[in-house]
Amino acid sequence: MRQPKASTIILSLLALGSYLFKIVLNALAGLGHDPFSHSVANVSDTFVLDITPAGWAFSIWGLIYTWNLAYVVYAITTECRDVPPVLNGLFYLLYIVCDIANVAWLYAFTSESIVSSCVILIGNQVALYALLYVVYVKYSTYQKELEQQHKADAICMAVLVENGIMLNAAWATIASLLNIAMVLTYHLNAPMPTACALALAALLVIALLWFILQNFTFQPYLNYTYSDWPVILWALAASLAKNWDPKSISARFTMALLVIVIILVIARIALQVNKNKKVKYFDQPLLNEKFIHLSM
Repeated sequence: MRQPKASTIILSLLALGSYLFKIVLNALAGLGHDPFSHSVANVSDTFVLDITPAGWAFSIWGLIYTWNLAYVVYAITTECRDVPPVLNGLFYLLYIVCDIANVAWLYAFTSESIVSSCVILIGNQVALYALLYVVYVKYSTYQKELEQQHKADAICMAVLVENGIMLNAAWATIASLLNIAMVLTYHLNAPMPTACALALAALLVIALLWFILQNFTFQPYLNYTYSDWPVILWALAASLAKNWDPKSISARFTMALLVIVIILVIARIALQVNKNKKVKYFDQPLLNEKFIHLSM
C-alpha cells in the first residue's frame, strides 16, 4: 500500500484550512464587513463597464466554491487510500497559492485599488492554469493504472478535480478581462467602448486558441473537461441581459461573440462524438516527465 509523505498530508490539511479561510473572507467581503472597507458589489458598481455582467451572474461563485470543496475533500481522501499520487504536494501547494491570491484580490478590490487587484487576479489565473497543468501531467503518468484498477477515482479526477479547477479558471479569465477593462477605463482614461472592445477581442482570441488546443493538440487529455464553455456562455449572456442596446458597439460585439462561442460549443460536441468513436482517452502520454519534475 502506498505510504503518503508527511509533508503531503500536512499540505492537504493546510489546503482545507485555506479553503475555509477563503470562504469566511469572501462572505465578509460580500457584505462589506470588517476587515473590508466596501463590498465587492459596491466596488463593481463604482467601476461599472458596458460589459459588466448582471448581478445574478456572480452567483456562479457559489457553484465554484461548492465544487472547490468537493475536490479538496476528495483529494484528502486519496491520502488515506491506495490511489496513485496524482494529487501530490505540488497540487496542494498551488491550490493554497490560488486561495491566497483570491483573498489578496478581495482586499485590493474592496479597497478600490483596481491596478493591484488586476495584477493579483491575473496571477491567480496563472496559478489556476498551473494547477490544471499539474493535474493533467500527473494524471497522464498514472493513466493506465487509474483506468484499469481505480475506475471510480478516474471518474472523480475528471468530474471533480479537472472540471472543478477549470470552472474556477474560466471564471477567473473572465474576471481578469473585466479588471483589465476597468484599469484601461478608470486608471488610464481610455474610452470605455475601446476598453470593452479590447477585453472582448482578447476573449475571442483566447476562445479560439483554447478551442484548437482542446480539440486537436491536447484532445485526449481534455476529453472530459467541459466546464469551461458554459462559463463563457454564462458571462456573455449575463452581460447582454444587463447591457443590451442595439446602438451600443459593446453590446453588438458581445452578441457576435456569444454567437461565435455557441458555434464553437456545437463544433466541440460534434468533434468529441466523432473522435471518441476512434480514440480512447488514455491512448497517448501527455508529457514525458523528464520535462517536468512533479514528484514533490
